[in-house]
Amino acid sequence: MTDEKRPGRLLRKRKERISYSEKDEYDLEDLLEEHEQHGIETRAEQEAKRFKLNPEELEALKSYTIPLTDLPPLCLEHVMSFIEDPKDLYSVTFSSKSMFELLSPEVVIRCAVFHNCSNKNKVVNRKKMSQIMHHVANRAIHIPSAHRLLRLVNARRCERGSDCWNRNLNSGLSGWIGSANVNRPFGMAICDKCIKQTTIKVDYSNFARHEKGCATHSGNLLSDPYHDKVTGDTVGPLIHALSIFQIDNTFSSREDKKVALEGMVQKAMSDKSDFCPIRYDEKCAAYQEIFEEAEKECDDAVKADQERKHEEYTERREAKILKRMTKI
Repeated sequence: MTDEKRPGRLLRKRKERISYSEKDEYDLEDLLEEHEQHGIETRAEQEAKRFKLNPEELEALKSYTIPLTDLPPLCLEHVMSFIEDPKDLYSVTFSSKSMFELLSPEVVIRCAVFHNCSNKNKVVNRKKMSQIMHHVANRAIHIPSAHRLLRLVNARRCERGSDCWNRNLNSGLSGWIGSANVNRPFGMAICDKCIKQTTIKVDYSNFARHEKGCATHSGNLLSDPYHDKVTGDTVGPLIHALSIFQIDNTFSSREDKKVALEGMVQKAMSDKSDFCPIRYDEKCAAYQEIFEEAEKECDDAVKADQERKHEEYTERREAKILKRMTKI
């Protein structure tokens, strides 16, 4: 092309500049919807080839979809039981009202126990659940519901909220706990500063340290029940630390102290707990049984996996040795 026919610089077609400030043509929901529709069509065509459907039946199959929340409750419970990560379980549970109502303590406990069970250095959620179940087995705290168990496992900030001693007034956020912190003192998710400021030490010779109904942390720290302003529930220990000190000052013999403590625990179950004493014991026993069965099943699965890997390693090693001996 000669210079006379060549267009000038101003007339040449230039690429339009990309403006990152403008809104994208397709948002994430549209892309996900197109991807889901493509998957439905692909699966429908595969089913059509498999069952030899005519074009009309194929179109009917493409347009047939079932929302997750429309499945029977038994199926939804079965789906939730296969979720391995407590974070994913939390997202699914609070995604709809139907999923919220189907959550059970067994699903939460098993999810926490089985998460990263193959790596003993990453069983953080299992350790959190173990601390909570220790207080439940000791009959020392208000029984947490399935939703509270899930919040305790996933908690990253102090649950005391505006009452937190480590709260930031500018951001309004309570103290940081972190996902790697396995401490759940008194069946609560509270920060270290709240533990320091809201607990009281007792002597290691105190009668209540190893008694049922008394929730302790680090062996010699006591605390009071806490009223959650958001949910309106009373959480944490069943009885106040003041009551334990009064029992210790009133009675001289250890047996009398045990009887007095048991009476206060029974009264707290009747007045402040959602369950009567008999129902409370049954609920605690059910939680403990679920946790022990989950731990046993998890340990058996890990042991079987380790044995399988050891057998595979032994077979590969023997095959290498045999190959070398053949060459010799």
